[in-house]
Parts: sequence; structure tokens; C-alpha cells
Amino acid sequence: MTGVKRPAAVLGGSLMLSLIALMLFGSVFAYIGASALIVLTTFALLRRRNRGLYLLSATAAFVAASLLFTSAGLFRFAPSLAYEGNGRKITGVVAAYPAQHPASESVILKRCVIDGEATRYSVKVYFRDGSAPVPGDTVSLTASEVFCTADESSRYFYHTLSGGAWLSAFAEGTIRTEPAEKPSAFAVIERLRHHLKDKFDDNMEPELSAVSAAIINGDQSDVPDVIRDDFRKSGISHLFAVSGMHLALWTEILFRVLQKRSRIQVIPNLFALLFILFYTAFTGFSPSVIRAGIMLALICIGRMIRQHSDPLNSLGVSVTAMLAVNPWLAGNVSFLLSVTATYAIVRVYPAVFERPAHEESVLKEKALSVKDGLQLAVTVIGTCVPFTAFFFGYFSALAPLTSLLCTPLAELLMAFAALGACLPGGWAITSLIFRITAALSNAIVLIAGKAASLQFAILPLRDPVVIGWFIVSALLLIWLRGIRKKSRTAALNALLGTGAAALAAAILTTVVGAGTYTVYLPEAGNAAMIAVVSSSGTDSLLLGCGGTYESFQKTKDFCHTRTAFQTDCIVIPRNTNPHTAMLTNALNDLPPDCLVLPSDMPQVKGAPANLIRCDVYDGTPLEGVSLRYENRDDFCAGLLTVNGRKLVFCLYPASDFSKETASHYSGDVLICRGRIPPTVDTTQFQSIIVLTDKSSETLRLPSNAVSTADVGAVTLRIPRSHNKG
Repeated sequence: MTGVKRPAAVLGGSLMLSLIALMLFGSVFAYIGASALIVLTTFALLRRRNRGLYLLSATAAFVAASLLFTSAGLFRFAPSLAYEGNGRKITGVVAAYPAQHPASESVILKRCVIDGEATRYSVKVYFRDGSAPVPGDTVSLTASEVFCTADESSRYFYHTLSGGAWLSAFAEGTIRTEPAEKPSAFAVIERLRHHLKDKFDDNMEPELSAVSAAIINGDQSDVPDVIRDDFRKSGISHLFAVSGMHLALWTEILFRVLQKRSRIQVIPNLFALLFILFYTAFTGFSPSVIRAGIMLALICIGRMIRQHSDPLNSLGVSVTAMLAVNPWLAGNVSFLLSVTATYAIVRVYPAVFERPAHEESVLKEKALSVKDGLQLAVTVIGTCVPFTAFFFGYFSALAPLTSLLCTPLAELLMAFAALGACLPGGWAITSLIFRITAALSNAIVLIAGKAASLQFAILPLRDPVVIGWFIVSALLLIWLRGIRKKSRTAALNALLGTGAAALAAAILTTVVGAGTYTVYLPEAGNAAMIAVVSSSGTDSLLLGCGGTYESFQKTKDFCHTRTAFQTDCIVIPRNTNPHTAMLTNALNDLPPDCLVLPSDMPQVKGAPANLIRCDVYDGTPLEGVSLRYENRDDFCAGLLTVNGRKLVFCLYPASDFSKETASHYSGDVLICRGRIPPTVDTTQFQSIIVLTDKSSETLRLPSNAVSTADVGAVTLRIPRSHNKG
């Protein structure tokens, strides 16, 4: 690769982009992309242009990515699907303390044995029997259901696979635990994390303790949903994700302290390397920490051999090494945001604002001014927008300001929290340090809450806006750099300008579409699940929880990408087994403020305080949305009115409409589960949607009706005034 500047950066970037393209477009893209790259490379090399070397590097990276991607699917993921099913016997070693959910607990098992066959797959197990296994224990159970943790069509699919827990299971009855005779080193580290969390609980209020633990070690299991939601909307949720900032801070402090006390240059660097290894294990091998650890390790090694470490090449080495071991990291949110943010710091920020590039130290010798800090925050957040838009579907307009305010507070919090954890309990100085930690945590929570409460603090980024931005940016970059030969600074400024225009379009879309609702019906077979979400994501309703885990995952993704992380109300009109099973997932992943259940439904663990039990409901759960239904043995149907548009739904296929109120006779849309009741006059509805696993031809549906078995998921957009469209 002679003649290629920063070869590791070129190779790492090409490998990551190639894997992303393969994940988005599939294996067919590999043949087309490889052919195009080979042709371009051959042409450039024949013309003896230096760009041919870069294309050759990109071609090699693309071929390597194709091989990694294909082998990972064939030899790692595909065999795991053979274990999906019911009644499986699972035995495994507990990897971490159980995570708390509103309706259940979950634990990760590694080195699993499924139905007597040893596997290399980790399994995430949900249970409700109150067991308290600790890391290193061996757990045995019978699973009522084993399934793939993420749906293949979900944008979080590869993110989930990158974590290693590809399979999930629901424990049937009691889980059996055998304590470990001698816990492993990783189990000891996990218990140390848990001990640190317990010490926070003993010295601070529960909410502030949970926030402090999440900031210092990434454990969000006890953070209240309201605070987590505020952090998302205010743009500082990255503080909960243990990142390179944490590792860089502690490593730099340790190195500076040891450097002043040691005359031998090698000693502080060796201790820094050992600390990097320990902290990476302590934080659970987070992708962002591993990436930072590799870069910092290269810096330390460079110091020992008196060689300068180039930040971009170090980033390329870390990316290449991590993707070679786990190619699915190219779909991991934490990894992508960490790599993109680092690239923005070491490359984009100096180019756009004409600042000198960072030296080998990750931290600057001199603190940034407010202006520089704000510019850096804008650059990092703006550079990360493509990935935040794709995975989360929103942008926090206040993120630069809140990050500038909260990041120094978080760094101080980490320092005081670590000091308090090291001191014995009962000392006056220990109590004082934890009071300071609590005050810092409370300040961060208050800033997040105030920012999240502001109107348009969070802006949904619709797919057309993001796709349009990508296309325009790519064409602009080709024109500026390839045709007009403009400088990198001019090209980056132009790209930032298109990003600002895309954000302006998102704001305009949000303002114009205020009050618009979207109704989503996933392909759930012969079951009902209806999600209603406002354009801003602030109002949401889930009607029914029938179907499979796969259909629920799609519904959850739909809600999350429209910034609906919680639901205002979950309504279960009829008591059936699918509703009971999926309700647990809904309470865990879309926690509601209000829950409406039928009177004969059993007690539900994790239900909110606002719990209503009734068989006849008539209310206005959301602004502009009214709901009325009746549930009897021979009838279950109702009327959902959204912005004046009438959606009649029937959840019991044999319901007799001939004796019911006139409101059920006609409407804009009729939604039926299973089939259309014979007593319904189909000519009184503009369109009919049948939630079923049978085709329209099999059911002999009328011309104005469709089957979800034929068309898949259905999305209805209902503006504030339905007469407009």
C-alpha cells in the first residue's frame, strides 16, 4: 500500500462501510459492488493514477467484508435458529446480574447447553419466579419458548447479533440455580460492579444512585423510565453509554500521576495498559470502550518506543481489528456512534473550524473554551446524525447545548463517585463526597428534564428526509471534490450546509404535520395489535397485544423510530393468551401511563398505578383520539376515532353487528381480526383491513378489502383534518 496515506484508516473505513452496505442491501450488492470496484481499480491503475491504490485498498476491504459477512451468517447465526421452539431444556452460566423489568427479570446465560447439546450461543432468559442468581452460577430451566432476539427486518437486527445474545427464552416455572465453586475472573469483576452499585444505593437516593451508576459503569437497569426518556429527548443519553470519554479520562489521570512519580517512561505506560484492560472488562466490554482501549493502547505503545501515534491510523487499526473478530459490530449503534464521533473530533472538527489536529494525547492539555466546546459538540452531533436518524429516527435540537453543560458535570461526577467508592463507609469525608456526587447527578437530571420539556426539543427525522440528504450530499461531494477540485474544508462546509437544510426540512415537516397521527397494523397473523402515534411522538396508544414476538418487535420499532419510547395508554379489550403473553413485553419495552384491561384478566405484574378494569370503555386516551368499545362473550368491537376519522374494529370474528349501535354500521376503515363478520355491511366502509394469515382469495374478500397476509404491515396516516387527505 505504498503511496497510500494512513493505510490503516483507509482499510478500516472501507471495511466498515462495506459491511454497512452489505447489511443494508444484502449479498446481491456484494457481486455488483465488487465488480464495479474491480473495474474502477483496473482503469485507475492502467492510467497510473495514485487513486488506483486507494481503490485497490477499498476493493480488498470489500472482498474481506463479503467473506466475513457471509461466514458470520453461515457459521454463527444460521445454526442458532435450529434451537427456536417450545419446551427446550437450557443450562448455562450466568454472565451478569439479573436486569429488572416492570413485569419480569432477565439474565444472560453463556456456554449454554440446549436439549443436551453444547452450544456457543448466549441466551437471554426472562423469568418471574423471584430468583436471584449471581454471575458464575449455573442455571437450569425449561423454556416455554425460544426465539431469535431480533427480527431480521428490524434495523436493530445486527445490533442485537453483535451483542452475542442471539436467542431469547421465557422460563417456564422455576429456574434452578447451582452456585459456582470458584467464580471466574469475569464473574468477580461483575460482582465488583454490583458492589459499587450497592454502595451508591447506601449513600444516595434511589433515582440519583441509579443515574450515577449508569454514568460511571453503564448499568441502566434501575434508571427510571422518565429520566431515561428525558435524557433521550435532551440529547445526553450518550452519558449512560460507557464510552471512550470515560476510559480516556481515567487513563490520562493515571498516566499523569505516575509520570510525575516515575523517571522511567515505560512504567506509567505499562500501568496505563493494565488499567485499560481492567476498565474494558469492568464495563462489560462495551464496543465503544474496546475501540477507545485499542487506540489508547497504541498511544501507550508509541510512547514506549518513542513513535508518534497518528489518531486516524489508530482509529483504523481499532476498527479493522474489531470488525475482523465480530463483523456484526458494523450494525452496532454504540460502535458506529463511537467511531463516527472520534472521526469528527480528530478529522472533521480541525478541518471545518481550522483548528490544529489533536496531538497524540486524547485529552487536550488546555480545557476548551465555551465557543470551542460548542463548535466541537455541533461537529460531533452533526456528523453522527445519519446513524442517529437511521436507528432512532429523531434528532435532539438541544443536544449541543445540553452536552456542553452536562459533560463536564458527568466527568466531575465520575471522579467523585470513584473516590467515594474507594473510601470506607462511615467516614465523614465519604458522606461529603457522596453528597457532592448526588448534587452533580441531580444537576444533570434537572438540566435533562428542563430541556426535554421544551417544545420541539426532539425532532423526528423521517426516512425521505434522511435519504434525500444522503443523495444530495453524495452528489455534492462528487461535484466539489471530483469535478471542481475544491478543498476538503469547502466540501465539509457544504456537507454541513446540506445537513442544516435537512434539519430545517425536518423541523418544517414536524410543524406542518403537527397533530397528524399514524396508525400501524403489523403483520401479526390471526391476531390484533394496533399502534397509534402522533407525528411528534408525544402521544401514543397501543390497542391489543396479540401476535408473535416478531410482530411486537416491529411495532416497538415503529413506535421508537417515531420517538414514542413510552405509551400514554395500552388497551387490552379482550382476554386471550396472545394478549397475556405479549403484554409483558409491552410493559417492559413500551411502559404505559395508563393500562386498560378486561375485568376477567388475571393480575398483571408491572402494571402502572393507573390501572382500569372494565368490559365497556368510553374515553379520550389521547388528544384528538377517542375510543369506545364493548366486550361480551359473543361480541367484541368498538370505534376508534382519530382526528374525526372513524376506524371501526372487530376483535371477535363471530360478533353480531345486527343488534348493535349505529356507530358500528359505517365508517372510514373497518379493521377485523380473522375474517369479516357476516352481519357487517361492507359497502358502508371505504376500506377494510383483515388481520389474518389467510389470503384475500381464500377469504373471498370484497374489492375494498385487503388481507395482511397479502400486503403485510399496514400504515395509515391521518392528518389533523382528514378531509385534506
